[in-house]
This record gives sequence, C-alpha cells and structure tokens, in this order.
Amino acid sequence: MKTDAQLAQDVTDELEWEPALQAGPIRVQARAGVVTLSGELPNPAERWIAERAARRVAGVQQLALALTVRPPASGPRADSDIAHDARNVLAWLVGPPVPTVQVAVLRGCITLGGQVAWPWQKPVILDAMRLLPGVQGLTDAMRVLPGPPLSAPPPPDSRPIEAALRRRIASGPLRVLVEGSGVTLCGQIRTPAERALAHHAAWGTPGVRAVHDRLQLIG
Repeated sequence: MKTDAQLAQDVTDELEWEPALQAGPIRVQARAGVVTLSGELPNPAERWIAERAARRVAGVQQLALALTVRPPASGPRADSDIAHDARNVLAWLVGPPVPTVQVAVLRGCITLGGQVAWPWQKPVILDAMRLLPGVQGLTDAMRVLPGPPLSAPPPPDSRPIEAALRRRIASGPLRVLVEGSGVTLCGQIRTPAERALAHHAAWGTPGVRAVHDRLQLIG
C-alpha cells in the first residue's frame, strides 16, 4: 500500500504528465487514500481534466476538490472571444505552428478543422475546448496527418509510459516495447478498465503513432 507521501507524489506526477493541463497552480494532499486538490485554475476545462487525471491514479479512494475557477465575465460571450481563447489553447497544447488546425465559432459552437500531427493531440484538444467558457457545442473535423510531421519529435520514450502505468495499475508491472513511433504493451491486467488506462497512458505520450496491445486479461 502506498504511503500518503507516495500517493500525493503519484497524483502530482500524473497531473504534470497530463498534456492538457498546466499543473503548476495545483496543490496535492493525501491522507488515508483521500486526495485533495486545491488551487485556482483559468477555466472549467482544466478543473475537469485535473479531476479525471487524479482519479486515474491507483490508490486514490476518494477525491476532494478545492479547485476554484476564475469567474468569467458576465453575460454571453461573443463568438470572437471564444475563438480567441480557442486559438490560445491550441497554441499552448499543440505548440507552433498551429495554422494546420482551423477554428470557426458560430453562436457559441466551435468547429475544429484541419490536421494534427499525432493521434494523442485530438482527444487532448477536444477535452480542453469542450469546457471553455461560453462554448455551447463542439464539432470535430480534424484529421491526423498520414505521415510524420515536418519537425517530428523524437521517438517515444518508454520510461514515462512505464511510470504512468505504475501509478495507475495495481495488478503488477507491465512492459512497454518501443519500435519507431509504435508502442507495444505487454503483461497481465485484471479488468477492462485497466486496459483502457494502459492505452490512455500510451496514446498520451508525444511521438506515439501506434499502440499494439499484447495485454492478457486474467480477471
């Protein structure tokens, strides 16, 4: 069983690992399996992402949220303001250059078009956009580039994936094999939920373009 300090550190590491979250302002405390997150975040999207990331960590029995969101300006938001925020989020999540992803906003509904370089970027972008203040709807028309991007990141490193798996899955150690931009997951899991957590850890790592599943469900 993890100590309070180990659990708090695992949650902190998971928050820092989450690509869609700036974990700096978030404080983590743990006591007897109860984890408390506190701090101020710029929008509801980050609050939701932080909650989801903390719940992924093995050993978290209950989660107490003391996270506050900076209050938005009163009244409905203009489409131009939502579009401005969306482009800022894209610049932060994807990094320059961002022109490959287009943003259109009509009556509070965001449509995302264009291309992203890596499969993991799509769910990260959608998660962050969905809860931007004033957003009434979201349409995903983004495609993943079929080939490597012009400035391809280095091949994925198995160590952060293995660390994420240790934080999340209590069944036992899983092995991660990397070949090029592909990742193979090996080992034994007890539930389909653990399989989903393992896949999320692999896809959430920059540089991964394919995930191969060799996990055995031992139930």
